Amino acid sequence: MKKVTYFMFVHDGGAGDGGFSCEFPDLPCCMTDGDDFDDLMKNARDAMESWLEVTVDDGAPLPVPSTPKELKKKAEAKLLPRLRVWAGKAGVTYHRVTFRSQRTRWGSCSARGNLSLNCLLALCPREAADYVMVHELCHRREMNHSARFWAEVERVMPDYRPAREWLRKNGPFLMARLPEKE
Repeated sequence: MKKVTYFMFVHDGGAGDGGFSCEFPDLPCCMTDGDDFDDLMKNARDAMESWLEVTVDDGAPLPVPSTPKELKKKAEAKLLPRLRVWAGKAGVTYHRVTFRSQRTRWGSCSARGNLSLNCLLALCPREAADYVMVHELCHRREMNHSARFWAEVERVMPDYRPAREWLRKNGPFLMARLPEKE
């Protein structure tokens, strides 16, 4: 039987119970222990917060790929509460927020305070998504990438650099697997 390779990101399940979830960037899902993934699950805890390459038999049961519309709903539910928290920490306001399925940017901020965020942030580690939101919110004070802008990012999120590096390293991989537009 032909083998198919997928890449997935393993991260803390967030319940504080030692659980974890695995997400395929092109096939977002929460995995459970099952016969097809026994070996994967044994190694997943050791791979926390990292990418794993998984090879399975072609035709093995995998979830149906999310559509951009589903990703946008997931991003809105997951990120809007965090955005409000970060806006408070930054001491700024924003107007409208839209989630888009973009292949080249993580976010943008208009002069009017409208934010656009990539729906793929819902598949990123929390720190990476938080960094993008902080970055865009800091544009409410500095509409450029000057030293003052970066000082503001650091003031709001002192440990932003690892998240920024994660996006630089893994972002192109995620964006390349963005589902086709509906």
